[in-house]
Amino acid sequence: MWPFTRRLAVLAAFLMPIGYVGIILGVVSHELLGHGLTAILLGGHFEGFVIKSDGMGWAIAYPAQGAPEWHDSVIWAGGVAATMVVGLVLLGLGILCRRSLWLCTSLIILAQETLLDSAAYTFWSALYPGTVGDAARIVELTGSGVVQGLLVALGVTLTVTATVIPFKLLLDAAESWLTAGGYFTSSQRAVVIVVLFLVPVGGGYYDFDWNQLIEGIGYVPAHANLLLVLPTALALWIWPRRWMPSSTHAESAGFAITIAWSAGLMTVLVTAMWLSYGVSW
Repeated sequence: MWPFTRRLAVLAAFLMPIGYVGIILGVVSHELLGHGLTAILLGGHFEGFVIKSDGMGWAIAYPAQGAPEWHDSVIWAGGVAATMVVGLVLLGLGILCRRSLWLCTSLIILAQETLLDSAAYTFWSALYPGTVGDAARIVELTGSGVVQGLLVALGVTLTVTATVIPFKLLLDAAESWLTAGGYFTSSQRAVVIVVLFLVPVGGGYYDFDWNQLIEGIGYVPAHANLLLVLPTALALWIWPRRWMPSSTHAESAGFAITIAWSAGLMTVLVTAMWLSYGVSW
């Protein structure tokens, strides 16, 4: 195997379990730090949460009896706010740690998955008031077309931001190491984009059952999101200029992959054997 191909295989093997950890981290941030903590801060109740293995989750959180109606809206909005804050913090840490390949790329992947947790979800939920999504409930409660428009716009903005920026930074961080300090050729860049971006991001949209949020919608959200992913991939291939200067070096690949897969396996087990059945108190 050529050095580039071998290194790409190693990087993909490292990031694969990190991606799943990021999906669950995003849901946990959404439900616990978002809905749960917001309810507590408003004097309400947080009685538990459920995190499913496919990335679906919900919190048993609600305002105190007699609280004003806006408390409901704030609690529902807390999930999106929490994932935005956590995702941006992780993204910032990834940039600060750009000299270490494993730490930098893992933080960026965790950031992307956390930011994506509320992105397309907010957009589609706001489009369909009366369904189970947070944005749908806010629109239904307020009955405001302006609020609906703002939530739709927020969903679009989050989706584009979480799709483009983290992966561009990941591409920059990976380029130096994958090419041993050089730059991608056109064909190398295309391969990396397919392996690290198109397959995991596109596959993630199709893997999730959107009918859990909006009954009967099928794969419409996945098809629509693919229309964003494909031109993003093309743009990243056409304009290769780096955003983040990279002098990334990598320590032991074997140790890094072992840690990544251990974290991934632990996440799978904890989610399947505990979180999926619900945690309450």
